[in-house]
Amino acid sequence: MNLSSKKGVSPLVATILLIAFAVALGAVVMSYGSSYYEESGSGEAVSGSGEELCGDINLQVHKVNNINQLCYKEQGAIKFTLINKANKDINKIRMLVTGDEVYVIELDSNYLEAGYPKTEEIPYDFGTYGEIKQIEFIPVITEGTSEQLCFDDSVLKENIRKCS
Repeated sequence: MNLSSKKGVSPLVATILLIAFAVALGAVVMSYGSSYYEESGSGEAVSGSGEELCGDINLQVHKVNNINQLCYKEQGAIKFTLINKANKDINKIRMLVTGDEVYVIELDSNYLEAGYPKTEEIPYDFGTYGEIKQIEFIPVITEGTSEQLCFDDSVLKENIRKCS
């Protein structure tokens, strides 16, 4: 047998064929993914994502005479008024109070209706958690079984004043 008489595909042609196959396969995958993306919400974020559920949130600490309505009582309580300046209800609010330790409390379901303020006073144990350094209010939106924490729309306050 004479091995030198056999012909094969040159390395250059083989490389070009492999690249063409990879490009074709990529195009098929991108086409399938694009059609799935469009079907899942007309180009919007896939259901349950933060962009979709948190899109219209505007949570604020209410101000009176340019003073935040957020303060603490020495007896062990935090008093605040939040306002929902959006057209979407906020179902829950997760409140993080940072002292020497972090105190986390979730405020009730159907918490803040669109366009309405709400005043609340919650207990706080200065002995356990220490002096308040900051408070963060994180809106939580639920839709069906999806629940989304809206970190980009949270309200962070420092230098909390003592209630008068």
